[in-house]
Amino acid sequence: MLSKNVNFLLYVSQHSLTHRFLIYNFKKSISIYNTDSYNKVTTAYRRCPMFDFLCYNKLDSYAPSQPKDVPISFIRILNGSEIFKRFDVYAGDRIVTRGISFKKFTPYFILPSGKYKIDICQSGKKASNLQVSSMLNFMPDMIYTVAIAGTSLVEMVNINDPILKPEPPYANIRLVNLSSSIFNMTDSKNNTLFHEIGYKEASDYISISEGKHILKGIDSKIDKVSFVMNQIEIKPQWNYTIYVLESSIKQIIHPLLLIDGTTYIKKV
Repeated sequence: MLSKNVNFLLYVSQHSLTHRFLIYNFKKSISIYNTDSYNKVTTAYRRCPMFDFLCYNKLDSYAPSQPKDVPISFIRILNGSEIFKRFDVYAGDRIVTRGISFKKFTPYFILPSGKYKIDICQSGKKASNLQVSSMLNFMPDMIYTVAIAGTSLVEMVNINDPILKPEPPYANIRLVNLSSSIFNMTDSKNNTLFHEIGYKEASDYISISEGKHILKGIDSKIDKVSFVMNQIEIKPQWNYTIYVLESSIKQIIHPLLLIDGTTYIKKV
């Protein structure tokens, strides 16, 4: 049973390089992350839509003040579904993000480790707009991305970010497919990086050298290039995930390259 005084903690990085923490009490039924207001103040995200909100900031590790004697987990929410314009997400009966739209993601926030009933709702009243519900188990000191997926039916995917530390001059990169196609990925020399990653599947991390890369996503069903990621810059010792998203309105594939929390979240 969780204490009513357990705190949520949300990390926000501003474009001005100011690092701030916003703490909310668990017993308050409030929105701890609003997609619209966050995007208005975070110009770095709009300038660099394939990367996490730290892409223009110096990548300092952060070790937030944590609830004492309570195991914790780090979670972010990613919306990879365009079935509805916006979604609300609840952990138990507490809202953790409100009005998140397609291709948007939250910063990582802290939850006390354990099992949670996660509800994904069309933005609005929870009772009448519930789309999918699942019990998820968040293990202590682990980092997760909970993704909203689906082009015809809303689904939930819980993705674990393994704690790995690549040696310079290399980084780690993997592919998570949230589209209905099956994808291969090659580099500019046509070397295969990932092979036949299906819907809701995540590849293992592979090593990739630092520097700029051109990556091609190939729809293996039709053996045709579906998207190209031009001149993406890879930093040494960072962990990345490419999320393949699909627009259910325009039938377009959208790659989204995010920095994983294992790159910069440190346990005190």
